[in-house]
Amino acid sequence: MAEALIGVPSLRWIIHAWETKSLPDIWDHWTEDGGGHLFSFFWHPLNVDLDEDWHPIFHETFRLIRATLPKVIGQQNT
Repeated sequence: MAEALIGVPSLRWIIHAWETKSLPDIWDHWTEDGGGHLFSFFWHPLNVDLDEDWHPIFHETFRLIRATLPKVIGQQNT
């Protein structure tokens, strides 16, 4: 969907879009590396702005997703 240098220092982010069904609204993923880490995920509505609690890197990424996703969806429907 998009590739961009985001943040300071710039890090390369690659963002993918795909269509799926039956995903949960929230979920956890446990990794074994570094003694184990639990990551918790959720979907954030695209029509709701991020608040000040979000790190600036996610604000930048969210703007990119909002700008790019409509173009990707439009390409899939042609």
